[in-house]
Amino acid sequence: VGKGGEGEVYAIKGRSGQAVKIYNTGLRANREDKVRAMVGEGLADKTDLVAYPCDVVTDCRGNFLGFAMRLVSGYRPLHELYSPKSRQRHFPKAAYRFIVHAALNVARAVAKVHQTGCVIGDLNHSGVLVAQDATVALIDADSFQFSLNGQSYPCVVGVPDFTPPELHGKNLASVQRTIEHDNFGLAVAIFHLMFMGRHPYAGRYNGPDISMGDAIAQNQFAFSLTRQAATQTTPPPGSPTLDMFPDVISHAFEKAFGLSPGARPTALDWIHALKSLEGSLNHCSKVNTHYYPNNAEGCVWCKLTANSGFDMF
Repeated sequence: VGKGGEGEVYAIKGRSGQAVKIYNTGLRANREDKVRAMVGEGLADKTDLVAYPCDVVTDCRGNFLGFAMRLVSGYRPLHELYSPKSRQRHFPKAAYRFIVHAALNVARAVAKVHQTGCVIGDLNHSGVLVAQDATVALIDADSFQFSLNGQSYPCVVGVPDFTPPELHGKNLASVQRTIEHDNFGLAVAIFHLMFMGRHPYAGRYNGPDISMGDAIAQNQFAFSLTRQAATQTTPPPGSPTLDMFPDVISHAFEKAFGLSPGARPTALDWIHALKSLEGSLNHCSKVNTHYYPNNAEGCVWCKLTANSGFDMF
């Protein structure tokens, strides 16, 4: 049912709802101890929002091959919801209220991971899956950072666009990941959803062109209302803006993409903020699929449609 850089994933005959990941031959020795520790700790029993390893898989001679896990079927990668064109294809009925609810469920899933004692480390758009009812599941759990009995099993990978400023330029294989690092990746995922696929650090920089990684490393949050003079960056034309949102949301993003890693909102903070937003959305009187934050003056989606000719919903 899937194939990646580390191996292949198969459905299991006779075990409805379960899949197995078989590692490529060269990776098995490096992955065995961590998988056995995760299975032994019973992480899969602690939440059904994460496809944690639930059984060790061996060949008939007892040689380690991989692990069994929950089969996450009927879900789509997160980016297919937050990109407007993909959304119209894969989530044709999704209004903005649905997107806010999906963001809330992403925060809930990340909170569950932290409650199990793990750090995701490589939190990115392909490891977060969303269903047609906005429920969320996290996959690639074998890459999470995990500790047991004094032994730490690191997360050795990361996607640059979701990597916090303090880790750019570092060797991720040797970095001890923290919840503050996850809080940055979570905020990027939520921002992508709320801002129609825009990245928080992708804007118009008043200077020479720089890469996304450099913009993150230099703390140039393009949508900031409080640090615009410092970032020398403005949002791209035709984007939603931070002042559309109630203070609980705009302040959360300012902290998430500010200068202090310790000030980043946690998953629980986002649950509180997004519940508040979800309960305060206005319904457009002209277009049934348009819901918008009550801080905005009128329906922002109607305004953006009028300017671009493209209705994001």
